[in-house]
Amino acid sequence: MESTEGVRTLLSDPRVAIPSITMPLAVAILIQNLNSMTDIMWASWLGAAAVGGLGLAYPLYASVCGVGSGLAVGASSAIARHVGLRDREGASRAAGQSLFVMVAFSLLLSLILVPLASPLMHAFGEPQAAEAAVAYGMPMFVGAFFLISASMMSGILRGEGAAKASMTIQVAGAVSNMVLDPVLMYGFGMGVAGAGWATMLAGAVTLLHGSSQDVRVSPPA
Repeated sequence: MESTEGVRTLLSDPRVAIPSITMPLAVAILIQNLNSMTDIMWASWLGAAAVGGLGLAYPLYASVCGVGSGLAVGASSAIARHVGLRDREGASRAAGQSLFVMVAFSLLLSLILVPLASPLMHAFGEPQAAEAAVAYGMPMFVGAFFLISASMMSGILRGEGAAKASMTIQVAGAVSNMVLDPVLMYGFGMGVAGAGWATMLAGAVTLLHGSSQDVRVSPPA
């Protein structure tokens, strides 16, 4: 059975495997955190209400990302376990089940957050900030699938040991967000909503880039 570089890394000496997997992950997380900083930087030009809106929407946005990260950790662990057991069918089955769970959670979150976003934001903040929060958050709540699936794709790649590929797709998404922010917010005049659309589209870029990777969960014989 054909082995990939990632699988060989997973099954190598832990003193080599652990740094090889964790360092790219740390870089990806660092770059991802720049997304929120970029959104706030560009929103600051729109005034205090826009920045306040981002702050109000952040807990819900972080909750969506948290669900994606949690599912990704579970998928990565399950796939890596089967890889370690040299169980090709089990690894493929774990990846398929992870994708099914991801779709279900994405739809559930969208169904919950879309109708509740406006009441929650107006309950927690003053009207102008609340309106900005809804404008910023709604694209991400509608497109929760893309945010969660981007994390899931990264987790599947890590489960196969392809930590560098996982880092690459996360960086691609972060860079896309940084580029799209000023284009949508100011070039297309979308205001704070443009930052939300940029984040959602960045998730789509991550998903598409991850789908183009040669993801093989086939462990060596």
